[in-house]
Amino acid sequence: MKDVHVTPELLRALHESELPGEVMFRLIWDHFQALCPTCKAAIEEWQAETRRASYDSAFENAKRKTAEKVEDAEALKRDVDREVREILRLRPEEAVERIEGASKRFRSPLLVDRLLDEAAGHLHGDPRRAVELLRCARAVAERPGEPCSVEWQVRVSLHYANALRASGRLRQAERKFATARDLMKEHSVIDYDLFGLRASFEGSFHRDRKAYEKAQQLFGQAVLVQRIFGDEKEAAKNLINLASIHHLRGRDERAVEVLHEAVLILDRKRDAKLMAIAVQNLAHYRCEVGDPTGARRLLSDEHEVLERYMAEGDAKAFRLLVVWLEGRIARDLKEYGRAEEKLLAAARGFSDLEIGYDTALVLLDLAEAYLVSGESAAVRRLVPEIEPLLSANDLNQEVIAALLLLQNAIAQDLVSQSTVALVRKKIKTVGRPLRCPDT
Repeated sequence: MKDVHVTPELLRALHESELPGEVMFRLIWDHFQALCPTCKAAIEEWQAETRRASYDSAFENAKRKTAEKVEDAEALKRDVDREVREILRLRPEEAVERIEGASKRFRSPLLVDRLLDEAAGHLHGDPRRAVELLRCARAVAERPGEPCSVEWQVRVSLHYANALRASGRLRQAERKFATARDLMKEHSVIDYDLFGLRASFEGSFHRDRKAYEKAQQLFGQAVLVQRIFGDEKEAAKNLINLASIHHLRGRDERAVEVLHEAVLILDRKRDAKLMAIAVQNLAHYRCEVGDPTGARRLLSDEHEVLERYMAEGDAKAFRLLVVWLEGRIARDLKEYGRAEEKLLAAARGFSDLEIGYDTALVLLDLAEAYLVSGESAAVRRLVPEIEPLLSANDLNQEVIAALLLLQNAIAQDLVSQSTVALVRKKIKTVGRPLRCPDT
């Protein structure tokens, strides 16, 4: 783990219980071992002996208990499978009513876990469905006298708040996050995973509110907790999120540094999706800092990583992000023919997927390519591409007004690089990050 020092911000977070007290102990422990090699050697020897004895005892216990537990676990899994299928068949209100009215069924933490997984699969494509499924998970976790612990209730509350956030219901999400924080304080929750999860989800919440300083602080907390307690994959996710905040704050050089750290953590084969996202974002930020050659080299070096993710499933939008980036790189390297080919393909691809925001930004890059190459008249070719965006469902009025400004400038032969820059600035006030993990 990267060396971490005590800071006033860290002390404040510990004092206000935003981070578990164990974080301070781990930092002191790490510094102590770094300071004295003799103590470090003694600690490592003791840990090795303790671990060995612990493993021997655990293995013997496991052998005795495994046979009797396997049958119980398989029966429980079959029951939970049936309950999940039943919940998915019912309308949301009926499902909650059935859960709350059952006397013996719908009571296992395993069922809660399955519903969390089901909800996560809908978080970005259909966040309303994720909210419905999490209402069912809450009904299971919060039944009086049932076996779900406070930690499970906190976990469900955090996921529920995050799904509300993803569906745009920010006020409701804020209240649910507050409920989860109160539960953690009231019951002195010490599950370190929940501290990282809370910081990550609330970081996304504040990013959506464009409160970027607070989002940066929270993603930083999530990374710290997850790296200290060994959850490197989740830490990498939040490093990608943290880099996106630096990008949104105009700090692309810092975004590049943070993403380099994420790339070093990730396993290219096991974490193909995250690695691909990190590489694509890193190449984008390199373009932003004026290094298109470095961006192209990165895409070439990591071609296998990108292709592995894009071959795994429905990654059409991600493939278009790569095509868009290739077009931007070609434009910045003055390869205008290739730039036009790539950017036009990306714009039409995003339009086919009804992703108006990205379509608009790609068209602005294409307009800039025409202008810097001295083909000002070619900008008129963009009018038929802009027209459908003026009635796109996913664009707000500010973006549509900016596109109308561009369309009018083209019609009057007044479009210039400064016009394109102004329109891009207006559209980017929407503040959507380039590409972040599923949080």
